[in-house]
Amino acid sequence: MKNLGAINLLFIRLQKLATITRSNEWWASKGSPVLATAYATASILNIPLVSLWNSLIFLLISLTVVAIYAHLLNDISDQDEDLIVGKSNGLAGRSKSFKGIAIILCLFPGLLVIGCLIKLPLALAIYISNWLIFICYSIPPIRLKQRGFLGVLADATGAHLLPNLFAVVWIAHASEQKIPLLWIILVGIWSLATGLRGILWHQIKDIENDRLTGVNTFAVQTSIKTLKGLGQWVVFPLEVIAFTGMVIICGNYLLIIFLLIHLVTQWLRYHFWQINSIIVAPVSSDSMLLEEYYALFYPLAFLVSAAWQNPLNLIFSGIHLILYPNHLRWWLRDIHGLLRWEIPNYFSKFQKS
Repeated sequence: MKNLGAINLLFIRLQKLATITRSNEWWASKGSPVLATAYATASILNIPLVSLWNSLIFLLISLTVVAIYAHLLNDISDQDEDLIVGKSNGLAGRSKSFKGIAIILCLFPGLLVIGCLIKLPLALAIYISNWLIFICYSIPPIRLKQRGFLGVLADATGAHLLPNLFAVVWIAHASEQKIPLLWIILVGIWSLATGLRGILWHQIKDIENDRLTGVNTFAVQTSIKTLKGLGQWVVFPLEVIAFTGMVIICGNYLLIIFLLIHLVTQWLRYHFWQINSIIVAPVSSDSMLLEEYYALFYPLAFLVSAAWQNPLNLIFSGIHLILYPNHLRWWLRDIHGLLRWEIPNYFSKFQKS
């Protein structure tokens, strides 16, 4: 009974930590694709994942610290606005000392990481820039969040572009090899485009709250129609073109196979459950097109390939799925429901008619 009580207490504390850091909003959707980019970089450099285990741990810790810091900073800056619209804020009601300690607890490991990068100027510049851009995004008087498209660009850069570039540079350093320039360009375009699409989606969803609280975001300054058009006809095509180039360079056919599986799954979800796959504009029942693919199938393609080459790499597959279990669990749940109930019932009705 004592052990059960201790486990429950630990679970409650982890839930509180997740609420404060808002990890449910970024841990899988942003963290897993960055690790996938690290796996992909190791693949094109022909470096076994087993030999990079310590570098991957360093990468995960380094970027997790930045992500937690960014969300703490954003919640501190948005407290008044969130209170007006009744939006959840993990730091609401917390004392100034609690908030200060939370920020310091992020800065300390961040400084340790910077110390480790001191002899790597490119990686150091990217990492420090990742910290600074969130200060510029959230904190007055700069507060890029309220400066139109600059806010959109800053969020996409800090949340997607810089972490993915850091992963590429760090893996290249760990393997002591030069990075193909085309790979850096394609990863940069793809990650920036995915970040832009994500923040455009977020601003469209929050536009009424932002208008009410006077937060002058890009969506408020323009219109939903503008953001939707920008996402559909500029950002998303760039994202698809860049990722296609990445797939060609990697030469991993599992990326294509898994993409087909993802698209078929999305079509079945829409056909049976009316779950829309949207590019930018949110609707009542939707899922972001390719989000599941980037978070689940993109890393899985390289983990499966690595395990095929060396069974020891199965360890990485297991660890990755332990760290990021939700998308796999949701996908398996949906596939089970489709294969067990929806598809058989559909054909049963078809045969009767």
